[in-house]
Amino acid sequence: MKLGLLARLRCPKSGQPLSLELATATQSAGGEINSGWLVSADGQHRYPIRGGIPRFVPESNYADNFGMQWNHFAKTQFDSHSGHPISAERFWKATAWRPEDLRRKWVLDVGCGSGRFAEVALAAGAHVVALDYSSAVDACYANLKHHPDLHVVQGDIMQFPFRRATFDRVYSIGALHHTPDTEQAFHSTTALLKPGGRVSIWVYHTWCGPDLHGLRAVHARLKGWISDTLRRITTKLPNPVLRGLCYLVVPLGACQRAILGSPAPIRALLSPLLLVFCSTHPRWRVRVCDTFDWYSPQYQHRHTVEQVQSWFRSAGLTEISTAGFPVTVRGRRPPALSGRPLRQHARRRARGRALQGRGRKAALAQGREARSRAAGGGVVRTSSLIFRARTPSRAHRPARRAPARSALPGAEGRSRTEARAALRPRWPRARRQIRRARRAW
Repeated sequence: MKLGLLARLRCPKSGQPLSLELATATQSAGGEINSGWLVSADGQHRYPIRGGIPRFVPESNYADNFGMQWNHFAKTQFDSHSGHPISAERFWKATAWRPEDLRRKWVLDVGCGSGRFAEVALAAGAHVVALDYSSAVDACYANLKHHPDLHVVQGDIMQFPFRRATFDRVYSIGALHHTPDTEQAFHSTTALLKPGGRVSIWVYHTWCGPDLHGLRAVHARLKGWISDTLRRITTKLPNPVLRGLCYLVVPLGACQRAILGSPAPIRALLSPLLLVFCSTHPRWRVRVCDTFDWYSPQYQHRHTVEQVQSWFRSAGLTEISTAGFPVTVRGRRPPALSGRPLRQHARRRARGRALQGRGRKAALAQGREARSRAAGGGVVRTSSLIFRARTPSRAHRPARRAPARSALPGAEGRSRTEARAALRPRWPRARRQIRRARRAW
């Protein structure tokens, strides 16, 4: 562990700063902490540092299968190992970022695995904090420890061991849907964003999307049912047995890849062979790894684009986009306001809350009261709403040849229309309530 990471760490249970217990710390020749203990400010909680990695979760947990997977296939999906930029292309497509956006930025990789995407971010010049719940952090550290800007942490997504608002960029590609609650994990992630920071996630999509109809929809639902049924069995198998079965279905993955590349009539005729899910990657070792990744996790949730977008909106994120392979969603935390803009923003929010709490009945009651007090035509202001009281007879109104001057305070030199426009609430909800109140009268 590098000492530069210590200022960003927090106790996941109490939220207090952590300090290094010097009496138990051992340091490597490069200046990193190999072993020791991190202690909370009140001294109630202690967390070990083993193998150069601070660890905030139990050694054995529900993600043990991922630890076994990524330690066995440590470099299978690395671009530097395969010679193909598959991980880099997927990373830039999923995040829609550019390499210059990450230079000298603090980036959090949620669910890093063996570090295939952390390698891409490090190559762009970012300070990368790679986090995983499983022992896959050991594979990530072994693969990328030569990078001076890498920090590896074993922690829980639901209880992050980091200071709030500490990262410029956060991404999670294929990890959040393997937690007990995907939405809760996402909201925990957004709390770590700095104002103006950006987040990008990719999760599994539902089997039958809105673009599937007819026989294609039936095929997708049947494939999903078969997959879920098999997973009820495979998640209970020992990891070595399941890995051996994944080696056996490698030929089926090659067969499915050939079927998907064939003409439509042949693909329709052989579609029953596509009902059993297995990876169709061109490299056989990646097929084994991906198939094991599908059938081994204890948790596997699937979501729609609209559902994930609603999470982004509820978290207060802006600039939400969904371009790319489903379900990929990106967003930005609004920059912090200060000074006069902050005061104006607070006043608008207070007015909106007051108007929303008042409701339509209260608005109508104020309108009736203003109307009963009004004598003749004119403009009556009640609270933050403007009502125009109607005269008993519109037929006897004199024709207006010139706009009448308003009697409102501070409206000298302006017509009544201009004064009303200046005082009219600018938020759309208030304008809608005014129109409803007028129609009700």
